[in-house]
Amino acid sequence: MESSQNTFEYSSLDAAKSEIRLLRLQPASTYDDEVYCELFHASLDDEPVLPYETVSYTWGKSDATRPSYIYLHGQPFNVTPNLKDALQCLRLTDKSRVIWIDAICINQQSLADRASQVALMHLIYRQTSGGLFWLGKVANMPEPAFQFLKSIENNAECSTIPEFTKLVLDKLAQLESAEWPIVVGPISRFLREPPAWGRVWILQEFCLPTEVQIHFGTEGKTLDWWPLAVVWFSCTRLFGQFPAESEETKVLEELQYNCLARSMLSTRILMLSSSRNPLPLKDIIMVLGLLDATEPRDFLYSILGLIEFGSGVFPDYEISQGQALCLSVGKILAESGSVGLLELSGFYSRRPSHKGLRLRVNSLPSWMPDMVTVRKMKTGDGYYSAGTSVTGLPDVAPIVYDPTNPSELGVHGAIVDTVESISPWTNALPLEHESPGEIYPRNFLSCLPEDHSSNYFDGTSKFQAYWRTLMFDENSGENRRLAEEDLDTYERFFANFLGLEKPGQSEREVEDNEELQRNFLEAFGNGELYFSFAATSKGYFAMVPDGTEVGDGLAVFHGGEVPFVLRQLAVDSDKIETPKRKLCELIGPAYVHGLMDGLAMKWLKGGKPEENMLTLV
Repeated sequence: MESSQNTFEYSSLDAAKSEIRLLRLQPASTYDDEVYCELFHASLDDEPVLPYETVSYTWGKSDATRPSYIYLHGQPFNVTPNLKDALQCLRLTDKSRVIWIDAICINQQSLADRASQVALMHLIYRQTSGGLFWLGKVANMPEPAFQFLKSIENNAECSTIPEFTKLVLDKLAQLESAEWPIVVGPISRFLREPPAWGRVWILQEFCLPTEVQIHFGTEGKTLDWWPLAVVWFSCTRLFGQFPAESEETKVLEELQYNCLARSMLSTRILMLSSSRNPLPLKDIIMVLGLLDATEPRDFLYSILGLIEFGSGVFPDYEISQGQALCLSVGKILAESGSVGLLELSGFYSRRPSHKGLRLRVNSLPSWMPDMVTVRKMKTGDGYYSAGTSVTGLPDVAPIVYDPTNPSELGVHGAIVDTVESISPWTNALPLEHESPGEIYPRNFLSCLPEDHSSNYFDGTSKFQAYWRTLMFDENSGENRRLAEEDLDTYERFFANFLGLEKPGQSEREVEDNEELQRNFLEAFGNGELYFSFAATSKGYFAMVPDGTEVGDGLAVFHGGEVPFVLRQLAVDSDKIETPKRKLCELIGPAYVHGLMDGLAMKWLKGGKPEENMLTLV
């Protein structure tokens, strides 16, 4: 949100009544007529609330050479050209329209006013009679694509997302290949090009109102939100089902990888289909990667209305960014009692080949989840949940947060093991006379335990534990965890892949190696960007996050299922450590073969080792 350079004097709002300002937009007979409007106060506590609509748009840039203004209570009021376009296009011809629009209804020159109104935004958008999205005059959609969406919008036979999805899939199946660039291609561009889709505030603006209408173009076209959502959702189900060079695949790839609007579409569909509404903070953070904000703390403030335990967080623009984030996230973590969010904390890749990846902000504590660049965490990517409760433990609060020490987060748990060695492999260029396909076998062989034929802790061989660790125990070809029936097939493949003799391998199994190799390397490659193979002091095999060093501890948090790598810190003069309180830096979650799914919790149940308050800083 930006500051407005105006001298208009705003009257104070009554916070006790949850007051907001609404804008009465006067009618006009033509687009070029001047914009006249007035502000007035309304209470969100009233029953019923005065009907109003919310307006979402892109602020855009002001042009000092061509000032743009409207008339607010008869006085000139500077606005950006895009805002003026929105008001000109959205006003009615025969009557006034009552709207809420942030640039005018919030006093942008007052940090206190901004904070108090941002705190009410979840109510503003939940109680609106309708959300109006203005994408701008340059946004456009050719008639074939527009009519395709309208045919879905006007269908009276469907009423649920599954029914509309089947309708869209049937319609797409009837299209000829040459029609995809004409009908579906413009929809794809429409969902990825308008800058409005990239605003972080769009999530609550799009997901909280009951009704949302999208306005765009010089002709004033309108669309309901859900035909776009259903077409996008249906197309994601078709990805990979057409030949690689087909017109269908070209369009689907754009929707799959470059759809700027997918954050809001996926969140709204998730809220409609989930029994949990609001949603866990972790689920919302996972869709923030494509969005942007001029003020970093808005990555959190903009989603408070969508998340569990967000209602008690009060936005504050007058303290430092770091302090604001610590106070807000610490409160949410303590109230939720779930350590699952910590999967998104810790270090990012520091490898030279990954210079494009963002490193964590050094001024923030290690437990602070990154709100912008989210890694794909294989330890919690639908297979393991760090926050799932394990039964049979003492009834204590898993997380303790003291706002007087905003940079510290207390987590009950125990350090159960230590990292003893970390693999030296890299993404280096092939050696002389070595093909690219030989790099992985060479690296895998370099870390293969010498006694790999002996037994692992679970009774299987260390050879099996090794390759299962490398692929995070994932069958990526079927997007699931490995099952018992997968083990022998993959074991034979891996032995063949490394050039080791494995008696009894049939010709058919050799022929299947290409698909198995693709699945194996996909599972490994998804995590290899951020993880390295390691062995622990007790003999466990692990994939540990980048930033891990030999000597770091493997910790299990109270009630959690996933181990974390921690680094114990020396005691500063102003920080007191006791046997029950250990200062640690959070490096990140780890996959430890044999300690997932809360298996290490049996140690805590027996009191060995004893739980401590692990203080993350």
